[in-house]
Amino acid sequence: MNIAPYFDHTLLRFDATSLDFVKLAEEAIKFGFATVCVPPSIVQNLRDTYSESDLKICSVVGFPCGYTNTKTKIVETKELIAAGVNELDFVVNFSHLHSGRYDLVEVELDSLIKICRENSIISKVIIESGSLNNIQLEKIIEILNKFRPDYLKTSTGMLVMDYVVNTEEILKIRKKLDTEIKIKASGGIRNLHQVNELIKAGAQRLGTSSAVSIIQNQFKMEQL
Repeated sequence: MNIAPYFDHTLLRFDATSLDFVKLAEEAIKFGFATVCVPPSIVQNLRDTYSESDLKICSVVGFPCGYTNTKTKIVETKELIAAGVNELDFVVNFSHLHSGRYDLVEVELDSLIKICRENSIISKVIIESGSLNNIQLEKIIEILNKFRPDYLKTSTGMLVMDYVVNTEEILKIRKKLDTEIKIKASGGIRNLHQVNELIKAGAQRLGTSSAVSIIQNQFKMEQL
């Protein structure tokens, strides 16, 4: 199975350089990854260099903590769309979510998802599932079923120490999530076994900084 199209080839390290992002883009084109996922400040530079037909660009809004206000997230969203982004990963306001202010979560996500839909941008909502109890998880899934982003994304990969997305979690989410909403598994994905199991469980996109090593490992195994 060709797993390359499942990957958002991700580089969100604070110390990454402009050369690192060029390398990321070239790897994505070479291996056929779905997108590169990069910080907001990098999007325009990449789009000035690579056409949309060559490279799909994903970026993040409210990353990583999600607690910027809704107006700020709306401005960030519109600026990224103008810069040439194809997909956006929105971080839920975790303070609102953990406080049970689901009304505020709804208002924000409704606005952001509508902007994406109106501009033909793929929307993904990061829920940081490793931080949620069962009630919170069910509630955010209920909200996503109502407002219908393109994807639910499990994690930023930065906030919950030692979090690793697992198949049980994906199966649990898939059971509750509307079938038309896809799942992006993210958080601690490092090897081919994880990738295969997550795809079997129902993940349709994978966020990882290890995509190249995983693909290379798959190639080596196929040659044995």
